[in-house]
Amino acid sequence: GITIGESSTEYAASAYILSLSALGIEEFNEAIKYGDIVLSYYRDNSLNDSINISQIEYIVGKSHFALGNNNKAYEYLMNAQNHFPTNLQSINIVYSNILNDLGLVHRELKDYLKALELVEKSISLKEKIIGGNHLDYAIGLHNMALCLYDNNKKNEAIEYGEKARDILVKYKNNPNLIKCLTNLSSSYLGTNQYTLAINRGEEARTLMINKSDINSNEYASCLSILAYSYFAKEEIDKAIKYQEEALHISRNNKNRENIIESLFNLGRYYYDLNQYDNAITYYEEAFNLCENINEIEDSNYYYALLYLSRSY
Repeated sequence: GITIGESSTEYAASAYILSLSALGIEEFNEAIKYGDIVLSYYRDNSLNDSINISQIEYIVGKSHFALGNNNKAYEYLMNAQNHFPTNLQSINIVYSNILNDLGLVHRELKDYLKALELVEKSISLKEKIIGGNHLDYAIGLHNMALCLYDNNKKNEAIEYGEKARDILVKYKNNPNLIKCLTNLSSSYLGTNQYTLAINRGEEARTLMINKSDINSNEYASCLSILAYSYFAKEEIDKAIKYQEEALHISRNNKNRENIIESLFNLGRYYYDLNQYDNAITYYEEAFNLCENINEIEDSNYYYALLYLSRSY
């Protein structure tokens, strides 16, 4: 704890270090607590150190975003962007990180065009400041791929995703490689390139198996993407195997959204095998879990109604 006077410069400096350290070890609530102490010190003493104020607002905003507090994250990150000195914006990596995270907040808030604009500006700065082979630049490329896909620019999303992968494979222990591969698999699936979807999905799956990360929601999502890709290639037995494993993981994790998705998919796969009793079982459980139609994609809902009516 901090034992020096709470209104002193030393107290604020210690709080700054604690906030930054807490962010580094993903203790986000602590990062917010100590960051707000620093910001209060600057306000109470009418200090106008814009670079430090911006950086601490970035730390607090990033921490709120990690906790899912999107509106708070937006507030702090907007302040960080506005307070950052104009003459340093083109040469300081922190400013590019502010733009990136602010873009991701816009993405969560469904403002996809603004998200794309900010993330694109961020990676342009990163390339100039740290070069095109840096891990942080690769993460920016991956975020750019996500934003492009959101804006229905699927082929460009794949292009950026593959560029990110080419850099991230040099950092095999970095979790962003698995995220990149899983999203590439999803993107290829979305453009009906099923073999490529399987290749990238199996690459991600292998990495997660090697890390013993086979009980996570991320692993279950990867399995679901692979299952649908195998289904599209008419390898229905393999699709069912992967989807049932995904369902098992999602049940253990009590991930309601993933459970519903797996149930709908399994209903469809069993229907195509003419195993109507199984199809009905999975579809009916899925419907019973859904509190309202907005919880699932309309296409899933109407497929389910169609297959259920045919099965009966």
